[in-house]
Amino acid sequence: MRSFADAMAQQIVDARDAVVYEAISPKVRQAYTREQLIAPLKLIRETNGALQAYEYKRTSQGKRGVGAEWIRQVRFTYAVQTARYPKGRYLNVDVTQENGRYWLAGYSVEYLLGVY
Repeated sequence: MRSFADAMAQQIVDARDAVVYEAISPKVRQAYTREQLIAPLKLIRETNGALQAYEYKRTSQGKRGVGAEWIRQVRFTYAVQTARYPKGRYLNVDVTQENGRYWLAGYSVEYLLGVY
């Protein structure tokens, strides 16, 4: 699962949006449009600048609501360097398992206040 998350982090950093979209869980794709699932990537880049490098930091587990159901997910968090912010940004790559295969359940970038 970690190697899948690492590969997805690389695709996100490389701005390979089509590859990221194809890796999204079928359940998630049924609940949202392609634009809704890809738009956050564009916003992440507009807000932070291009993502340039990442380093694994931690793993956590949880659930995510998708439509009318909950899916289990594992969150892999990476410190990420961006064109605007060399530190203080974190890329979350959420992975789920469906039909015996790993899928992307979601992604996000978070930041720590006061760290630039």
